[in-house]
Amino acid sequence: RMGTRIGFLCFQRIGLTLMGELAAAYGFQSHLAGVRLACELKEGVAADGDALFRAMLAAGEAAIAEDGADVLIAGGAAAADHTDALSQALAVPVLDGITSAVMEIEAAVQ
Repeated sequence: RMGTRIGFLCFQRIGLTLMGELAAAYGFQSHLAGVRLACELKEGVAADGDALFRAMLAAGEAAIAEDGADVLIAGGAAAADHTDALSQALAVPVLDGITSAVMEIEAAVQ
């Protein structure tokens, strides 16, 4: 087990409410520490990777300090390149939501 309190980092405002609704629908609401808008990406694209990392770092720090998250999920393809560095910087596991979903699907069909 990586952690019990999940912080979700999103990149569109709709994620602020949608992630809580989905967590409740799947029975994980008690594990959701909170949802943070790292930054708003237009069409899911980050023009500046360094700025994206800094935004994710700030949102991750807040999720840990203020929400009590002990594992983070970064939702969105733009975040995938930054999860390892973010995990090292924050000293908590950081998962890429898209890769995690694909791995879950692969496990289900095997």
